[in-house]
Amino acid sequence: MLFDADAMDDVSAAYDRYADFESFRRTVARTPRTEVYEVGPGDRLDALLAARRRARQA
Repeated sequence: MLFDADAMDDVSAAYDRYADFESFRRTVARTPRTEVYEVGPGDRLDALLAARRRARQA
């Protein structure tokens, strides 16, 4: 979702999609002999997390 240009139109939905992915990534990472890497634009992740924090404070 971090590569989707329209993902940030709805911060709540974008965060939910990211949280779902992170849950999946952690599940896969617990598989023996498996390494999981998250690849994505760090600036978009930072923007998403900052927007989520602002939304929760409002």
